[in-house]
Amino acid sequence: MSDHEYDEFNEFNEFDTINVDNDILIKKALEECEYCDVKDMAFECLPIEMSQNKFIKRLDMSDSCVVSLINLPPNLEILIAENNDITEIDDSILPKSLKLINVKNNSVTKINLLNSHNLVKLLCENNPIKTFELPITLKICVISSQELNMKHFENMNELQILKISKSNIYNLELINPNIKQLLIHRSHIKCDLPKFSPDLYKLEIINSNISGMIDKFEFPKNLISLNLSDNKLSGTFVVPPSVIDLDISDNDITKLENIQNLQKLNIANNENIDMTDAQLAIIQHNQCNFIHNNGKYHKEEEYTQRQQEIHEMMMRHRQILAMTSRNSDSFRPSTANKIEIKKFCSV
Repeated sequence: MSDHEYDEFNEFNEFDTINVDNDILIKKALEECEYCDVKDMAFECLPIEMSQNKFIKRLDMSDSCVVSLINLPPNLEILIAENNDITEIDDSILPKSLKLINVKNNSVTKINLLNSHNLVKLLCENNPIKTFELPITLKICVISSQELNMKHFENMNELQILKISKSNIYNLELINPNIKQLLIHRSHIKCDLPKFSPDLYKLEIINSNISGMIDKFEFPKNLISLNLSDNKLSGTFVVPPSVIDLDISDNDITKLENIQNLQKLNIANNENIDMTDAQLAIIQHNQCNFIHNNGKYHKEEEYTQRQQEIHEMMMRHRQILAMTSRNSDSFRPSTANKIEIKKFCSV
């Protein structure tokens, strides 16, 4: 999964900017403001006045030295608080209206969101999380944890996209069968890979300490995109027939079979891999984006276009992200009533 998919709710265009220098202007500016940006400021928490503001629905307080999430607006739906020093996320002080929380790159060790029943998207990677409780309403979760067990996600029937990074993973057996995209990056997997759900269509296990003969692993029958790069896999890999996007770079794979359906292939830094002339002919015939050991794309000029085509085919093929499009309007603001506060002298 790309960063764009996870940050789609963070980007809003053409802010109307008001420079304010005192409390009176701030209060007036916020009276009917729905989207408030106070990032790059220096304050530990919001002023008490913000807790009385019923208009604000989206708040960005990134890069602002924040340590506490008190005094949030009561009807807030989107909270972005990246790159601060927050240590705990507890729904006892959070608005019940929250649908999206982004606290990436903080110091969070504990998360308690069990009663945040409107929350559908949580982004909390790059935190030293030790304990966490999540609501069953989550559909997208991006998390880092010192000790992670899939039992945490077992009863989350709405969860469809799960990204785990920089984590110690002790059990993958209880993986939620409803998950459609499982992304594990820069982690330490201390267990065997399970038999994945047949509905899983995107699987990434990147730089996560999996090793051994690749033919011992069983992949889902409907898998479309598979990335196993930067591990310690070896042997012959028979590509699942449903896969169109394959990255096995930085391993020790020696042979590929069943490549006829591939539209993107990365085998870079598999020094002993043997590609036959027939396979190379298939790659050329399919106009496959091909990265081999010299690190070059076979058709580099078409790479961006092909990436989009692959994405569209994946969407058509599975149509499992309908929920994202249904809910996107609730996250995407109109251009009206937006404000960016450049100076926030009262805090």
